[in-house]
Parts: sequence; C-alpha cells; structure tokens
Amino acid sequence: MFPRIGFVSPDVKNPEQTRKQLQSWLPHEYWGEVNLLWVGFGQEIQQQKQKSLLKALKSDRSLDALRLLRRCGFDVVKEFDRLLILSADDNDHDVPWTNDSTKDEMKKMVEEVSQEKTK
Repeated sequence: MFPRIGFVSPDVKNPEQTRKQLQSWLPHEYWGEVNLLWVGFGQEIQQQKQKSLLKALKSDRSLDALRLLRRCGFDVVKEFDRLLILSADDNDHDVPWTNDSTKDEMKKMVEEVSQEKTK
C-alpha cells in the first residue's frame, strides 16, 4: 500500500525495503503506531471489504476516503455494486443512505473516484 499512496518509492520490492524507506523519514516515535494502524487498515480492506466501504461512505470526507481505498487497490465500484445487490435482497442490510437521492449521490461519488487517474 505504501508505494501506492506515495509513502515510499514505487520501485520497492519487498517489506524490508518498505520498512527502511519509511524509517528514513518517519520519526522513530511513530514507527509502532504507524505499523499498527496500517497493518490493521490493510487487513480490513482485504478481509472486510463491505465494512471498509461503509466506513468510507459514512465518513465526513467520503470522497477522500473512497480515493484512499482506491489508491490502496480497493475496487470501490465492485464493492458498491455488491452493496446495492445486498441492500436490494435484504431490507435489514446496513446501508449508508437514507433514501434514493442519497444513494444516487453516493453512486456518483463512487463513479467519480473510479474514473480518476491514480498517481
């Protein structure tokens, strides 16, 4: 994820190179916290995709959250489409919209993010 978001150079080949590059600029007192935070984030976006998408859509900065997910390799369109299917099949499914207008706004955000070029 770090090469994708620009924290390390895109040519790193393994976790050890990633660690060395991060430690070259990240203050020592943050190493443990950053590791814990990003490992947890990486696990969640890989193993709990719907939960990650819901958090992004419900956040105060949904567009930025969706962009971060996408830059980390998360397929926002695929997961949003899954959410639409789940919500149509199950009225009790946790959805971040309260009406069709809000749902359409969220769909537009997902489409916008999916069409943006990644760096």
